[in-house]
Amino acid sequence: MPTITDTPRFERVRCFNCDELISPAEVLPIGELALSAGDVMPAGRCPICEGFTYLDTLAERGRQRVASVIADVSSIEATAAKILLALSALTPMEHQLSAEELEAIRIEPGAAPEN
Repeated sequence: MPTITDTPRFERVRCFNCDELISPAEVLPIGELALSAGDVMPAGRCPICEGFTYLDTLAERGRQRVASVIADVSSIEATAAKILLALSALTPMEHQLSAEELEAIRIEPGAAPEN
């Protein structure tokens, strides 16, 4: 069965943890590993930090995917911050109204507002 070291087109693997480029001959055995459907099989473990190593192109794709997820989360956080800011601007007005005024403007669900 061919191994990664038998395949000349992959001259280097990259550690996903420390980002070190490593020769396939230096890669340590993976040991026990549980993968889920769709997971990328590591090439081995890094001799420097023992993190998983991947074919260099796969490591780069993984880093891009992580960066994309971080950007998505940042965008969601920014949107949430804008919503909270807008809601905080409404709060003082609500406190300025009396209980009777708040009751007068309340509309029951399904009821049409009065003209």
